[in-house]
Amino acid sequence: MKQATWLLAGVLCSAMLVAAQNTQSDQPQQMKGTICNSACVVQQAHTPTCDPTCTEKSGPTVFVSDSGKVHKIANQEMATPHTGKHVTMKCVPTAEQREESVRITELYEEGP
Repeated sequence: MKQATWLLAGVLCSAMLVAAQNTQSDQPQQMKGTICNSACVVQQAHTPTCDPTCTEKSGPTVFVSDSGKVHKIANQEMATPHTGKHVTMKCVPTAEQREESVRITELYEEGP
């Protein structure tokens, strides 16, 4: 009987930890970086950045964070008008690709 009780307690604790992790990762995160056309992303000192002289218009828009990580953007229509601009945005990781792709919930251009 004691073993069954401990087993049940362990399963409940594990379930609570998994549930807490899922709700935490679905919370919007604030990120700063540049909205950039994927063809305009270049490597400078082994860090991806957006080439400000690039005029390419075709291809998907991506987010290049200030830390140098490139994220695909799930809702392109929200990001495209801000291409080439440094922004602060709130976003959540998409379900398909937790670390590579984000869905923007709020987007603010930073002043000149």
